[in-house]
Amino acid sequence: MAKSGSNILREFLIAIGFDVDEQAFKNFQTKETSIIKQFETMIKVAAVAGTAVAGAVLKIANDMEQLYFSSERAGTSVKGLMMLRFGGAQAGIGADAMASAVEQMASTIRANPGMVAFFHQLGLPVFADNAKNFANLIGKLRDMDARGGGVMARMIGAQFGFDEQTLTLLFKNYPDFLRGLKEQADLLKISGVNAQKFGEDSHAAMEDWRTLLLHLEALGYLFAQDVLPTVDKFVVFLTKSLDLLFQLDKATKGWSTTIGGIVIGIGGAAAALGAIGSILGIGGGAVAGVVAAVATPEVAAGALGVAGLIAGYEGLRRLPYKDIAGRATIGYGHLIRAGEDFSGGITQSGAAALLAQDTEAARAAIFRMVKVALNSNQAAALTDLIYNVGAGALKGSTLLKDLNSGDYAGASDQFLRFNHALVGGHLQTVDALTSRRIADRDLFNKPDVSMTQTTNIRIEGVSDPREAGQVVASHQNRINGDLVRNMAGAVQ
Repeated sequence: MAKSGSNILREFLIAIGFDVDEQAFKNFQTKETSIIKQFETMIKVAAVAGTAVAGAVLKIANDMEQLYFSSERAGTSVKGLMMLRFGGAQAGIGADAMASAVEQMASTIRANPGMVAFFHQLGLPVFADNAKNFANLIGKLRDMDARGGGVMARMIGAQFGFDEQTLTLLFKNYPDFLRGLKEQADLLKISGVNAQKFGEDSHAAMEDWRTLLLHLEALGYLFAQDVLPTVDKFVVFLTKSLDLLFQLDKATKGWSTTIGGIVIGIGGAAAALGAIGSILGIGGGAVAGVVAAVATPEVAAGALGVAGLIAGYEGLRRLPYKDIAGRATIGYGHLIRAGEDFSGGITQSGAAALLAQDTEAARAAIFRMVKVALNSNQAAALTDLIYNVGAGALKGSTLLKDLNSGDYAGASDQFLRFNHALVGGHLQTVDALTSRRIADRDLFNKPDVSMTQTTNIRIEGVSDPREAGQVVASHQNRINGDLVRNMAGAVQ
């Protein structure tokens, strides 16, 4: 059995002629053990804290970057968009749904500058900041609605892309909306946060983070390429090294193992204290968690798939909890089934695996029930709906009947009917579900990217049909090659 460091010290002192007081030495051993335990605890806490802080900073930076992009699309400042998002949340509209409404208004004005005439007809000034334009327009339409002109108010709102549900909530809860705007503005002022600079800095930081991930991926490919041919030699070397360690441990009565373990432990802890290093050192699951945090619903629907879209709505919960209907849930909204035990919680990678499994089940249910063609956006919207409310809710619904009859517009109008949940045994409308259904409906109505190419090739001076065909093929290949290169450059 290996001797502890304190016993080795005791024997050394006796050997060189010192008298060792047994009780004092026992007290020393107790303190030594306590110090080692405290040191080990500090290492673990530091490693976990480093990982948590790094993850939180990346999440905040990603959120602020998305606000920055959204504010550019909406034609307002980051501060203005933050105020509208918070005001919308206070009025019962999801923050993302509110940002989408402002972006839609800005897009409408850019596409049709004549829409500015509505502002003038309503006696409203037109500002360069669309956050002000949005708040003023909603206020004027709300006044029109209060005076009995609700139909006209909604018609004008529809011209700017406002859906009826959003307008109804804003009209009904307009004081809450205004109070939310002021509260957010006051909070930013008190905290001294420069929202615009914060958004710009976050964008720069996330650009660096994505570049780092790209370089790490390339480094991984390079490492694998270089290491694979020598794996066999490495295994032989490792085996011999382990044999040597076993022999050394036996010869030194365990000293080498103890000292080696301490050195490795301290080195590992030091590496873990580096924020980004600790995330990368924890393993693939943590890296996947950071990447999942970067993905927003808007990007996930295209690049990362419907699972990323759902993850953005559900959020990650590592411990079991009760959902709004009182059902046992964990991870990204996974309903715990009989026989499943998550009493110890779940890891990021475990939650992602359940999400992929449940998403695939939802997609399979769609293709069992839907008899008409679906584009990728329609399939994604329906997958989120089934994931959220269950396949049984869709089966026999008017949405499914309209869809299978080819009435896509009618099916789209049915999404908002799935915004209820059993709360305390009573069926109630849930604002969060209303916002989610609006987003699903908008995604369902969003067409896939399509391309139509027309090429005119005129051939003169060729009498042989085969030669003419070769000329056409050569020109068409060149045109297609240029098209692919241009598109690749546009999406990078």
